[in-house]
Amino acid sequence: MKNLIYFLVFSLIILGCKKETPFDINKQNELADFSENIFNQKTINSKEILRLIELKTVTKFKDTAEYNRTPKATIYADNSAKTYFQVFEQPKNVITALCYYKNGKQIYVAEYYGNGTIMCKFNTSKEGIRNGKYECYYENGEIRSAGKYLNDKKTGIETEYDSEGNITNEFDYSGK
Repeated sequence: MKNLIYFLVFSLIILGCKKETPFDINKQNELADFSENIFNQKTINSKEILRLIELKTVTKFKDTAEYNRTPKATIYADNSAKTYFQVFEQPKNVITALCYYKNGKQIYVAEYYGNGTIMCKFNTSKEGIRNGKYECYYENGEIRSAGKYLNDKKTGIETEYDSEGNITNEFDYSGK
């Protein structure tokens, strides 16, 4: 009986030590809106975006994932919102790529020129597979190409533009 009491007390102590961050849907929605706002900008101010991401998230650490990109990304996370940003900078304070994750799934990816102009942006789902519309831009901010992905493959009509925004080509990926 004495051993049972010790076991119960020990179990309660161990269980009581585990602190889980409660989920905050309002915080998740706020960060989702914030990320969508970033991804809809044609030009970003890297220092300002980094400052805002740091203000809106709780944890910052270097990414340890294996991928062929240097330097490694910095992760800005908020566990209560099950949300994080993966930020690639080169040089420091100049964002070259930005990924937004919600509930462990990559939602948006954007790549930037050194001057902060968007290079390409696309939606993703399921382990970073491209799904939905994508747009790529010239360094002057004019659209270069636009189309859609389905399960990481181009689908439908892709439109290409010259550096002044005039349509130059259209490709049909519908498989007809």
